[in-house]
Amino acid sequence: MSSPHTQSAALVRGGRLRKTSRGIFTFAPFLATASAIALGALLSLTPTDSAHAGSCTGTAPTFTCSGAADMASDTGQTLTTTTGTLMITETNNFGLNAEAVLQSLWLRARSGANMDVTLAGDITNRHASGNGVYVYAAATSSVTTVEFTSSGTITANGDGIYSVIQTGGTNALSITANGMVSAGGEGINADHNGTGTLTITVGGTVDSTATNGTAISMSGGSNQKLVINTGGSIASGDAVTGTDATLELAAADGETTGSFDLSSLSTFTGFTTFEKSGAGTWTLTGAQPSGKAFTSASLTGGTLRFNAATLELGTNALALAANTTLEVVGANTINGNLDNTAAGAISLAIGDDTGTDDSLSVTNFTKGGTLTLNANFMTGMSDTLTITGMVTGSGATAITLTAEGTPADLLNTSSITLVDVSGSSVGADGDFTLTNSGITLTRDAGSGDWIVQGTRTPPPDTGGGGMPPPMPVMPECEESTSTMGSFTCR
Repeated sequence: MSSPHTQSAALVRGGRLRKTSRGIFTFAPFLATASAIALGALLSLTPTDSAHAGSCTGTAPTFTCSGAADMASDTGQTLTTTTGTLMITETNNFGLNAEAVLQSLWLRARSGANMDVTLAGDITNRHASGNGVYVYAAATSSVTTVEFTSSGTITANGDGIYSVIQTGGTNALSITANGMVSAGGEGINADHNGTGTLTITVGGTVDSTATNGTAISMSGGSNQKLVINTGGSIASGDAVTGTDATLELAAADGETTGSFDLSSLSTFTGFTTFEKSGAGTWTLTGAQPSGKAFTSASLTGGTLRFNAATLELGTNALALAANTTLEVVGANTINGNLDNTAAGAISLAIGDDTGTDDSLSVTNFTKGGTLTLNANFMTGMSDTLTITGMVTGSGATAITLTAEGTPADLLNTSSITLVDVSGSSVGADGDFTLTNSGITLTRDAGSGDWIVQGTRTPPPDTGGGGMPPPMPVMPECEESTSTMGSFTCR
C-alpha cells in the first residue's frame, strides 16, 4: 500500500518505483539483477562499506553494527546475505541518523537466505521521503522466516519500517516494534507478495504523523495478524489496514494489563477476527462501530474485562476457552452470542466490588462453566446476565453469589433476578444451578428468568385489613328553646 506521501507506484524490472507528492522517485529493488542493484544504488545513494559513527561491518550472514548515531556523518547501511540467516550484533550504542539516502538501514535476504534481526539502536532518516528500515526477502521455497524486531526508536519522513516479500514467496514475514515508530508516511508497511503468513506485533507505539495517516498497513500473504501486546498502542485516529485479518490482544513479558478502546476500530479496515491470548488482563472500553463487526472472536488465555463496552459480532459468538475469565464492570453488551461450552469463568463480582449494578447483555448463550454475581437481599438488587435470545448447549452454568444478607431479608412477595431470559426460548430447568447453600434458585415459569425468591413474611395486619380504624361518632346536641344554656344531645 502506498504511503500518504505517495501519488503513484509502479512495478519496474527488478523492483518498485514510487513517485512521491514532491515529485521524488524512490526505488525499492526486488530482484538481484545488476540493473536493479545499479538503479537502487543510484537512487538511494547508499554506500555499503564506509566507516561512519554508526556503521555495520562483517561477513554475511552475520554483521556487527557499532557506533552511536551522528547526523553529520551517518549514511545508509545495506546488509545482504544469500546464505544462512541474516543476523546483527550491536555494540557501542549503535544508531543511525542519515539524510541523503532513501533507506537508513536496508536488510536483504536473497537466494534462499532467512532473516532474524533484533535491533535496539535508534534509526532516523531525514530524507524528505526516506524510510527508516527496509526489510526485503526474495521469493524462494527454501526461505522459511523473515523476522525483524526493533526495541529502539525509528523515525522517518517516509515509512518507518517498510518490508517486502517478493512475488511468489511462501516464507513467513514477521515485523515487531517494541519501541517507538514515528513516520511521515506509514508507520509499518508490510507488503507480502507471496502466500506466507504476515504478522505485525506492536509492543511500543506506532504513529503516522501525516494527516489521516496510516499507522499499520498489511497487504498480501495469508493469515494476516496484528498483535498488540500489553504496553503497546497505535496512535489515536491513525488508519490500520488489512485483508481478512486478525486483531490479537496478547501479553508481553513484564506487562500484565492493557486497555483497548473498541471505538478506535472506526479507523480499522479488513479485520474480521478478534482474539485475546496469553496471560494478563486486557480491558475493553467504548462501543465498536456496528459496521466493523467481527465474524469470529475468542478468549484463549488470561482475562478479558468488559468495562462499559459494546462488542459487535453479528450472528457470531465470543468463545471462552477453559481456564479463562470474562470479567464485567458496568453496563456491557455483546451484540452477538456468548459460548461457554469449554467451561470458562464469567464474573460480574470483581475484587472488592460489592455493587449490584454490573450487567452483561448477550443474544444467545451456550451454557457451561461458572457465573459469579453480586446480590443484595437488603435492597433486592443484583448483577444481571441478560439473554435476549436462547439458552443452548448441554450441562449447566453454576452460579455463585457474593451476597449481602439472605433471602430472609427480602419479602416473600419479591424476588431478585439473576439471569434475565427474554428471548424466544426460555431454556429449561437445570440450565443454571446455584452453589450457595441455603439459597434456592428457581426458574420463573412465566418469564423464564432465573430468580431467588424472598422468604420474609410480611408483618401481621393490625389495622383492619389495611384500612384505617373508623373515626369515633360524635353526639349531636341542640340548645333548648325554653331554657337558656340547656342542651339536648342524642
